Amino acid sequence: MIRRAARMRLGDSGVAAVEMALATPILLLMVTGSFDFGRILYQEHRLEAAARAGTQYAMQSTTAQTDTTNIIAAVRADANDSANALTVASSVCTCPNGTTVCSTSADCSGSTVAGTYVKVSVSMSYSTLVRYPFVTSPISLSGRSLIRVQ
Repeated sequence: MIRRAARMRLGDSGVAAVEMALATPILLLMVTGSFDFGRILYQEHRLEAAARAGTQYAMQSTTAQTDTTNIIAAVRADANDSANALTVASSVCTCPNGTTVCSTSADCSGSTVAGTYVKVSVSMSYSTLVRYPFVTSPISLSGRSLIRVQ
């Protein structure tokens, strides 16, 4: 009986369980945050690759440069967007800064030369798994690709 009372006075039984109960929510939040951040990076990369696919389609020929329907189809195919969740826009005859210039004698600001450029922009909304107090949800993600075709 005396030994049992002495053991109870030490009070170290169950400490590990209490520590685990306190640490588990913090660890789960860290793992979930890492997973969400990784998914955001993956989606951003997917949008960039889809925009590049649209500009690659436009480079095929002069008729493909203005074929916005098939440029958008190439973007959606590359992004596996069967639900049409992406917003896709393409423009032709612009300077790299976005100014519309459709003549070869026009000059773009800076050191770039005016020409025929194809710009494809892709955007989507991404909702995080958990509502974080410091992050707005949904997050707007986008990918862009600009290429000179002439």
